[in-house]
Amino acid sequence: MGRQSASIREQRIHEVLDVVTRQGSTTAEALAERLGVSLMTVYRDVSALESSGLIQRAHGRISSTPFSMAESSSLMRIGRGSQTKARLAARALELLSPGQTVAIDDSTTCLGLFPGIADLAPLTIVTNARFIADAVLEHPSLELVQIGGTYVRWADAFNGPLAEAEVARLSVDVCLMSTTAIVSGRCCHPDADMSSFKGALMRAAQRRILLVDRTKFTRNALHAFLDLDDVDVAVTEEALGEDALARLREHVGTVVTV
Repeated sequence: MGRQSASIREQRIHEVLDVVTRQGSTTAEALAERLGVSLMTVYRDVSALESSGLIQRAHGRISSTPFSMAESSSLMRIGRGSQTKARLAARALELLSPGQTVAIDDSTTCLGLFPGIADLAPLTIVTNARFIADAVLEHPSLELVQIGGTYVRWADAFNGPLAEAEVARLSVDVCLMSTTAIVSGRCCHPDADMSSFKGALMRAAQRRILLVDRTKFTRNALHAFLDLDDVDVAVTEEALGEDALARLREHVGTVVTV
């Protein structure tokens, strides 16, 4: 019952964030009417989002913070394209083997690896994302290596010099990751620090697997962290189209579609 209640609240928080982001600003009363919940419930959800730096309250209005932060937030990303992410993650599971050390960053697409990844135990998961670590801890058969550093609320993950120093001492078998955008043959992210960490984590892996839906090829982001030429396997959608898939294959040795 507790797990179901948590899921319902997460869905509602996603909707609150989505409404505020799309409208720019709104009121608690309007949100309560739209969601069919009490004002107290709305205030609790808004407080959770406000503490993560994703929305702000002033003069009775609830408004969004700068778009790049909201777009990158774990709450926003978890609620978007969940069915596609699940298909990509399910296909990526077929590329893993028992006994491996697997690095996963704060890419919400990788949440789709759970709970199926537990069937590959023994397995060690290395991650900087708190929500990924929580998923690992639900399965006693999985080992967890939590990368620390500076906690970034909007990403629900750690990065910065301390995190990158930890990664520099690691050698993992596989790294699975998504990206905000693919621009001119490079993986890009809107945040400089998170981009730097993503690049470091990928470089620590002997095999690099990229999970990208078709929307990643139509977006832009400022900071490049990895060339597609350095990716071993790309898991993407068949709906990407033959021309785009052909261009992707020019950079990546193995392209798998779902």
